[in-house]
Amino acid sequence: MEELRGWMKIMMSGEKIPLQSITAQRVRGVLQDRGIVGGVYVFVNGEDQVIYVGRSKHLAQRLVDHKNKDTNVTKRIAKLSTVDLDEASQYLTDDVSVQFLRVNDPYDRAMLEAYVAKVHGTPLNVF
Repeated sequence: MEELRGWMKIMMSGEKIPLQSITAQRVRGVLQDRGIVGGVYVFVNGEDQVIYVGRSKHLAQRLVDHKNKDTNVTKRIAKLSTVDLDEASQYLTDDVSVQFLRVNDPYDRAMLEAYVAKVHGTPLNVF
C-alpha cells in the first residue's frame, strides 16, 4: 500500500499537460523513452479534481487516442452531463490536463489505477 501511495504522489506531482497538446512524441519525451512504455494516467479538470484514471501498456498512444471523441471516457462524460459527444470531446480537449507515470508491470498498473480511483473518487471510472 505504501508503494502505491508513493507512486501516486510522484504521478500527481508531475507536469500537467493539457490534453489538447498531447502528442506521442511529447509523452515519450517526458518519459525519456522512445519505445513502447506502459503506465498509469489521470485526467484533472480545471478545478484540480481527478476525474478519471486509466492505464495502458502503450501509454503514449493511449493518451493520443483520448483526443478522439469516440472513447469510453467521452461517452461517459456525455452520458453523465447529458451533452452530445462533440461537446464532451470539446470539454476533454479544452478543460482537462493529463498527468502520468511509467509503470512497467501490468499488475502494478492495475493496482495503481484502482488505488488512485478509490482515493480520488473518480466520477468517470467504472469498476
